[in-house]
Amino acid sequence: MEGEQHPKATSANAALVGLAMTLTEAIVEEAALGWFQELGYAVLPCPQLAPGEPAAERDSFADVVQVGPLRQAIGRLNPTIPKGARE
Repeated sequence: MEGEQHPKATSANAALVGLAMTLTEAIVEEAALGWFQELGYAVLPCPQLAPGEPAAERDSFADVVQVGPLRQAIGRLNPTIPKGARE
């Protein structure tokens, strides 16, 4: 008995191994974009937003925060805060 596996456990493990897939950045990105779109967010293709393009909102891919939209949101959400305090 010791060291024996239950027959159902063995077949269940084999089934899981057969269904296993590699989780990639692309899979996560596609899922996240779909969820945001379902929530009503506008989803644009990355090339349109890349630095140097007309719709770009950052100068470089190294810029993590998109300053323009952040400033607009802060002003919209906190209109009574003095402009100097928003910076």
